[in-house]
Order: sequence, then C-alpha cells, then structure tokens
Amino acid sequence: MLHHLNFIVTDIDDIGRANVRMKPEGVPIVCGPGRPSQSESMFFYFLDPDGMTLEYRFGMEELPETGARPPRMFA
Repeated sequence: MLHHLNFIVTDIDDIGRANVRMKPEGVPIVCGPGRPSQSESMFFYFLDPDGMTLEYRFGMEELPETGARPPRMFA
C-alpha cells in the first residue's frame, strides 16, 4: 500500500509558497509546514484531488553508501 509521495523541493521558500497558494484554493492541508525534531528538514503534507497524500520536503540529509555518520538516538 502506497502511503504518500514525497517531492524534494530546491528552496525552503517553495514550502511557504505552496502553503500560501493552496489555502485560498481549498486544498486540504494534512500537516505542516513544520520541522520534525529528528532532522532539520522542513515538510508540508497536503492532499491531491484524488485524496492522495503528497509531501513537499526541503533539506533532507543525504547519506553516502559508505562512510556514513554513526546512527543517532532520539528519546
């Protein structure tokens, strides 16, 4: 089962612009804009016309296949 689609945006302002443009058009906002405590990325979840959850995200950490940083523990 597909939970949602994630689109990585290239500028943090893309998230704010999406929020400002979607609200007056009545696009259902699921969550956000926000920043999860586990990372420094920004997210924005909304529904497409078919009810599918879509996500815009900015600032995802990229980890290399080899030599990645040690895992972090979150409380």
